[in-house]
Amino acid sequence: MSLNTPEKRAGEGSPEKMPEFITPEVMAAMERAVERAVEEHLRLGYPVVYSRDGRLVREYPDGSIHPVEPRPNGKNGAEPAPPVE
Repeated sequence: MSLNTPEKRAGEGSPEKMPEFITPEVMAAMERAVERAVEEHLRLGYPVVYSRDGRLVREYPDGSIHPVEPRPNGKNGAEPAPPVE
């Protein structure tokens, strides 16, 4: 399933909640940029993480989709990178 479907775009990023300066042309350009980035990410073999039904999921290059499981500390995702010295 492509990220560029209404089902995946609906919700927090829906046009009804966008500021006035986000015109339909700007929104279309942003959607194209995201679609290209996702396609490149998957082509290079990296999973893509996004929200689906309010939960984080990973979509893998083979098309499989798996939930992001909370870590034992109760947090999702990666820990922050250490500061650069």
